[in-house]
Amino acid sequence: MQSHSRIILFCLFLFFAGDIFAEEKGYNDSTRLLLVALDMKNHSAIKNSLELFEYLFKKQKRYLYLDNIIQLNMKLGRYYTVIYLTHRYATDYPDYEETIFQQRVKAMVNTGKLDRAVRTQQYIIKHYNSQFNLYNMAKIYYIQKNYAKTKLYVQKALDIKPNDKIAIFYTNMLYDDMNQKQKAELYLDNYIKKHKPSYELYVAKASLYIKNNDVPNTIAMTKKLYIATKQKKTTYKYIDEFAIKILRHMNTTQKTNMVEFLLSQEIATDMLLSLYLDMGELNKAHALTKDLYLETKELRYYAQNSMLQYELATQKLDVVDEVIKEFENILTKDQHSRYLNFLGYILIDHDIDIDRGTKLVLKAVKKSPQNIAYKDSLAWGYYKQSQCDKARMVMDNILSDKTINDKTILEHNQKIRRCK
Repeated sequence: MQSHSRIILFCLFLFFAGDIFAEEKGYNDSTRLLLVALDMKNHSAIKNSLELFEYLFKKQKRYLYLDNIIQLNMKLGRYYTVIYLTHRYATDYPDYEETIFQQRVKAMVNTGKLDRAVRTQQYIIKHYNSQFNLYNMAKIYYIQKNYAKTKLYVQKALDIKPNDKIAIFYTNMLYDDMNQKQKAELYLDNYIKKHKPSYELYVAKASLYIKNNDVPNTIAMTKKLYIATKQKKTTYKYIDEFAIKILRHMNTTQKTNMVEFLLSQEIATDMLLSLYLDMGELNKAHALTKDLYLETKELRYYAQNSMLQYELATQKLDVVDEVIKEFENILTKDQHSRYLNFLGYILIDHDIDIDRGTKLVLKAVKKSPQNIAYKDSLAWGYYKQSQCDKARMVMDNILSDKTINDKTILEHNQKIRRCK
């Protein structure tokens, strides 16, 4: 026990705040402390929650308290403590033996005690044979790179019932770890044929196409994903995250075809927005961000709309005051590096408030130190402040990373080189 001071304060608080309510509901001190401990746990006050559960467990050896103590120690990375607790109390709670042993195995894996984890998992399977436990055994053998044993336990797990997650795990092992690419593709194809396809399976199949640089089939599978998602009337976010990754593999014709597909299916999502931006269709992107913001009320669409308003303006000075006001408001809600850099650069480039603009950009760089665009903004801020050495140092860092073709960065570099 680290300290009882906070617990005493909680007890006093609970004693004075709501005795009448407690009597009406039949609550006692332990119940109220339990509620506080659970609330702390749910709000990531892990150490404080752990102290309360340890206090409760010392008073009354309930399994509920022990289970939370083990979970919280696991979150804190105290794996040896978990191993000790699961050894010390396993026989005291025979009704919860399976869960206690599962927690022990997880802690053993995290401490690299894989042979001991295998032996414990064998005991679990012997007494509690289930798909979950068989799959956990497969994952331990996978960490050991014992692919033959991994395959054996995957098959045993799938013999109980189909499971897309396990099938995808096995497919990826065949493809990535065992270099059995054709076997992996054949296995996944057969699995999809035998069972009702899910978009998780479609993603897995599309991922194999990407690994094989098969762009046409990747695109075709992505379209199936959108249609499957549309039929389920769920959001497209999960599919968008995957689809956007394949953009860089697509040629102009394929991008145009994908736009036409999304429009024909009335699918207005981040993928369509990304396509418009990639293809330079800024007016269409601007209109879409407005529609998406009205539909979702997500700040990122509002911010993107404001950025595009500025980019599309023929005379930037006509819109700069309005855009600055909008981004001042945006930054009160979200200090995303992209927003910090955008407002900072405008303040620098238009000589509105170079000092503040540079400070905003510096915050963006600290959040995303590898972002070349942010570094360029910072170099430009130093240049505008006549801090030539700092500007050149930042620009040298940009140019040392890779070949730069960005027109704005190259123009800034030329002016910075002449800075005295």
